[in-house]
Formats: sequence, structure tokens, C-alpha cells
Amino acid sequence: MKLKSGVDSLSDLNQLINHLNNARTWKQLVDQLLSWLKEYCECSACGYINIHPGPTNEILWTRNNPRGKWFTPSVVTELVSFIPYLSNKNRPYLTFETQSEPSSPLLNTWMQTNKFQSMIVFPILSNKDITGLCLIGFSNSVEGELFTHPFFIQTLSLFFSNFANWQSKYDQAEAKITEMDQFIQAGLELTASLNLEETLNTILENALTLTPKAHDAHIFLYEDNKIQFGAAMFQDGMSGKVWANPREDGLTYTVAKQGKMIVIQDMAKDPLYQNAPSAWKGSIIGIPLLNQKTVVGVMTMAKLTPFGFTGKEIANLQHLAGQAANVIRNIRTYDRISIQAYTDPLTNLPNRRAFEGESIKILENFTRYNRQFCIAMLDLNGFKRINDNYGHTSGDRALRQIAECIKQSIRKTDILARYGGDEFIVLLPETDMESATMVMEKLISTIESCEVQINENQVEKLSLSYGLSLFPQTSQNLDELIAAADQHLYKNKAKIKRNT
Repeated sequence: MKLKSGVDSLSDLNQLINHLNNARTWKQLVDQLLSWLKEYCECSACGYINIHPGPTNEILWTRNNPRGKWFTPSVVTELVSFIPYLSNKNRPYLTFETQSEPSSPLLNTWMQTNKFQSMIVFPILSNKDITGLCLIGFSNSVEGELFTHPFFIQTLSLFFSNFANWQSKYDQAEAKITEMDQFIQAGLELTASLNLEETLNTILENALTLTPKAHDAHIFLYEDNKIQFGAAMFQDGMSGKVWANPREDGLTYTVAKQGKMIVIQDMAKDPLYQNAPSAWKGSIIGIPLLNQKTVVGVMTMAKLTPFGFTGKEIANLQHLAGQAANVIRNIRTYDRISIQAYTDPLTNLPNRRAFEGESIKILENFTRYNRQFCIAMLDLNGFKRINDNYGHTSGDRALRQIAECIKQSIRKTDILARYGGDEFIVLLPETDMESATMVMEKLISTIESCEVQINENQVEKLSLSYGLSLFPQTSQNLDELIAAADQHLYKNKAKIKRNT
């Protein structure tokens, strides 16, 4: 090996250390080493193979070479096959000469193609395991000269291994900080909205960020032993459409029922997918969204390749799933409280607060587009008699039955609410006064034919009075519209009393 003349080895090793200290990433570290070796050894080319044992002992590699991509898969595989021999040798390097008896015909041909007469290969170690190979190619023979520098090669291997380990720890720490930042950001985003759909999409966005090679991610909500689609997101940006509905004997239902994570590294060989379409291939993970040991949903994520999920990715997804479960529970609690706050507990109709909130939205919209609506205030005639004669329990039953009769008699676009006591209120969109009067007269006939079951042997009948107001003719203010309808109602009730 021809070393650069005029400079001693220790000085050049110090120079190498300074180069490596400037590296901030693994690739920069490798580039610095190769650049230094190219200059110091006055070689034709140098390269580095980064070796990672995969789940099936597959060898993956990356390439770095100042002169271009001169590694090929077959050559890398051949070089990797020498690792056991290299591990057992007393010398920490291998040499290959094209002029001597070839130890590998493939490497010999490859070296001749790249005009190498000789090549040195030395290992990069991590905890005594070989994690990389460094190659130095020469246009001349290094036979004889190499053995005068064994200490140099051994020291070079040791130095680079140490720096590689330090860089690996640095990268791990950086990755951990990035992950923590992502989790903090995810936590802030998840609590920023009380809208379930928005929150589920945020969860999936963060899941795909943490697992950039995933193809898709889904969330299914689980309640009362039933699976319901929640959200879907794909790496290409598409969202909202489920890739495939859960099967009763499939992954999602199994995770929900067992409350345990399932990682399937190869769908084509897993029993859970034996009845699945043959086109379903790759790896998939199902994680229960657990809140206080209760499954509130299942998050699934798929990759198109088998053995796609690393331990780090799985741990990150589990952490995110824990955050998601808590947020889903909080939103469900909020929704239940909101429903209670805006629902009449006796009739299950919207209450006065809910009616006013929806009516204001309609009023603003109809004002903008110059449209009209009617408000009808309804009051039951004879309801006090049922309360007085049969008690409040019977009165409550009567209110529930009348509420259901009214609900079945109006359009789905109409807004019906219990206003208080035995009064109901209806907003009739796109309705003029004449049409509203026809609707109310028909409703009166319906209520008068509605039998109120007091007990097994006793039924009663009630009648209905109403009052109307018209937007925008009567008023453009909601409170004034309600007051006008109420005033009209009591005029009608007074007229009925005078006529009886």
C-alpha cells in the first residue's frame, strides 16, 4: 500500500480525527473517511458497505464512492460472504490481488473491470459485531508493502469503529429528540379540537409521520362490541376512504376483542389472512386504543413489504395509540355532555337552547340569500287535566307520545324542539305563512287522532293550538319571531276558550 509521502502516520491520524469530528450525520462521517483515505493512501477508489441484518437475515447496503457507483449487488453479497473469515483472522483486514490465485473469481473479474490490481478490505465494528466494510482499491500491487503497516490498518479500523459508534449514539439521541418533539406536537394537535373526525385525521397524520414508509393507516372505533369506521389516511395524501372493511375473523376485530396488539410481518403466511384476497400482501400492525383497559378503537397500519415494521416504529405507534385513546375518550365524554346539554331528557327532542342555536344559523343563512321560514309555537290543550287526574308519570308518558306524533308528522328538514312544559316549537324552512298554516291544520288532525295510553284500559286524547310568525316579514330578529308566534298562539287559545 502506497502511503502519502512526507507525513507520519500519527499526524495523519490526527488529521483524520479532525475530519471525523466535523461530521454531523452518518453519511457525512462515511464521506469524510473516504475522502481522507483517497488522499492519504493515494488509491484509485474507496468505498463503504453498511451492513444491517434484517428480520430474515437479509443483507441491506448503502453505497458511498467518490468515483461513482461501482458496487453491484452480486459483488456486495460476495464481499459480505467473507465476513466470517474476516472475523476469525488474527489480522483485521483482507487483501485481494488479481495476479495471484483468485480467492473469488467474481471479485477478481470485478477488480479487473475497475482496473484494480489489489484491494484491501477492513471491518467496522460495533460491540464486536461487524456492521460495515471499508474497501480501498489500488492500481498497483500492495503485496509485501501492506505487511509493513498492519498497525496502521488496525488502528484505522479501531478509530473509525469508535467514531461510527459515537455517531450511531448521536444519531439515536437526535432521533429520540425528534420523536419526542413529534409526540409533544401530536399531543398539542390532538387536544386542539373536540371534533372527533378532525382528531382522528390528526392521529393518522402523526402516525404516518412517525412511519414514513407505511402505505396506509386506519382508525376504527369500537363500542358495544361493534366496529365503526373512524378515519383513513394514505401516504399519497388520500384520506377518508377505507381500504377494506374489517372482517369478522380478521385483524381489526381480533385486536378489538382481545385488547392486545398484533403484528403481522407477512400477511401472505398469517392465519388471520388465510381467507383474505390473494392481492393482500405485505405487513400490517393492529394496535388497540385502550383507555383504562377498555378498548375504544383500533388503529391499523400497513406496509406493502413483508417484515416492514421495526421495534422502534412499533414502540412509537404504541405511544401514539395511548395518546389517541385518551383523546377519543375525552371527546366522547364531551359529546355526551353536549348532547345532554342540548337534549330534553323526557322526550329526547332538542331543547330550547339547541333550537335557538340552530335557528340563529338558519336566520343568518336565510338573510344572506333572501329566503323565508316560519316559526310555529305549539301548546297542548287538556294536558293539565291528565296531570291532575292521572299524575305526573302519566303526564310524562303523554308528552313522550305526543312528541313522537309531532316528529313523525313534519319534514326531516324542519326543526322540532320542546320549548318548556307542554309547549313545543317548530322552525319550517322555505315555508310561507299559507303553507305553514296548512301544515299546522294537518298536525292538529294528527294529534287529535293520537291516542295517549294512560294505562292498559285507559286512553285519552289531546288537542293542539298553534301560533305562527314569518321571517323576514314579521321580524328579522329571532327573539321577536318567537315572541310573535307565542303571542299568536295565545290569541288562538283564547279564541278556542271563547268558542267552548
